[in-house]
Formats: sequence, C-alpha cells, structure tokens
Amino acid sequence: MTDRAELLAAITAAPEDDLPRLVFADWMEECGEELIARFICRMIVADLEGKPQFDESTEVVADQAALAALWFNSFASAFGVEKFRVNRRFISRVELPVGTFVARAADLFRSQPIVEVDLTDAAR
Repeated sequence: MTDRAELLAAITAAPEDDLPRLVFADWMEECGEELIARFICRMIVADLEGKPQFDESTEVVADQAALAALWFNSFASAFGVEKFRVNRRFISRVELPVGTFVARAADLFRSQPIVEVDLTDAAR
C-alpha cells in the first residue's frame, strides 16, 4: 500500500494534475477519512466543471465549510501553524515558529505538500 508521504510527493511533483489528488482522496477514503476524501473530490469536480468551488445553497455551503475547516484547521492546530496558504485544496505554504518547525518538520512535510515555509521568530 502506498503511504501518505508518497502520495503527497506525487501531488507536489505535479501541482496542476488532478490525478494524484484523486488518488490521495481515494486513499483517504480507504483509511476511514471519508469526509476529507469527499471534500477533495468535490473541489476537483467543481474545478473541472468550471463551477464555483462552493455551491450557493446554504446547506451545501455549511457542509463544505465544515469539511474545509476539518481539513485545514485540524492540520494548523496539530502542527502549531499560525498561517497557511492553500493551493488547489492542499496546504502549500505555512507560517510557524522556528522551534515548532525544527521539532515537527518531518511530520509537517509528510502531512501536506508544503513547498514554502515562513518562520515567525527566526531572529531568536
């Protein structure tokens, strides 16, 4: 079975390709993360159809906002990330304290296809 790090590396290597993202979503579903898998797939389909990524009906917006919060905010709190930038449904840039980065860098890069890191207290 492919692991998360390999799947995220494939996403990072082909940032405009949806196939690695769909494979990751399928893997997430197999790992019991159906909500995250659904969120990723929904955003890819919206892109392909040229539709807004968030449907305008109140019920769907609330559902999609909850999925986005689950996906992004749980990551941020788990790693002490102060700010982040999303690129095509994945976090690509993070801002966090240097101590947190040093302690958690390996796990951080295994969790998302991050390509840019800003350290907030690097002067210390």
